[in-house]
Amino acid sequence: MTKLVDLCSAKGIKVWGWHVPRCETSNKAKREASNILGIASNFRLDGLIMDAEHGPGFFRGGKKEAEVYASEMRKVADKIAKPLAISSHDIPQNMRGWLPKFNKIAFVADFNYPQVYYGSSPSVEHRLTRAEEANAHVTIPFRPVGAAWIGDAGGCSSASACAERAREFIRLVENRGYEEYSFWHWAGAPNAFWEVLNTVPGPPPTEENGDRS
Repeated sequence: MTKLVDLCSAKGIKVWGWHVPRCETSNKAKREASNILGIASNFRLDGLIMDAEHGPGFFRGGKKEAEVYASEMRKVADKIAKPLAISSHDIPQNMRGWLPKFNKIAFVADFNYPQVYYGSSPSVEHRLTRAEEANAHVTIPFRPVGAAWIGDAGGCSSASACAERAREFIRLVENRGYEEYSFWHWAGAPNAFWEVLNTVPGPPPTEENGDRS
């Protein structure tokens, strides 16, 4: 893994760590953050993403556990001098009881990567606008994540829809002045999506974001 990170670095590709917190208790929240510190240091990661989500198999603690996790992850990021981001539901208010916990975690982050999974929405613009409104209280940079797969839970209905909506997503985020965007999940992306990604120019690299995610 270290060799892979080094090879990516040599090509100008930044490698971030992606953590899905469970945090059943405050002690477990501290332990999870401690584990991330070790991994991030060992593999010399360029940044950390807290994939904090509501629902079975995801965040299991309450508001207190969210606060502990957020505080510990902020300490980890500061210790290794790397940026810290949150990637969660694009409309956290839709998840019963999630917003207070989301806010505790989001407010320690440097970047907000909301999961704008627009596949079953009336349009990409409709979903992106709703995500913007729902995250207006989170004042860190908004850098949306689009849908690059076919299927349920926000994925697209077909390969052609995946490609068409990806093209529209890129157009919208660039027109609205966002410096960065990304997609999930590439392992399940159809060839039509890759054709879009390989032919539509992305935003120019900045010192902050490096290459397009």
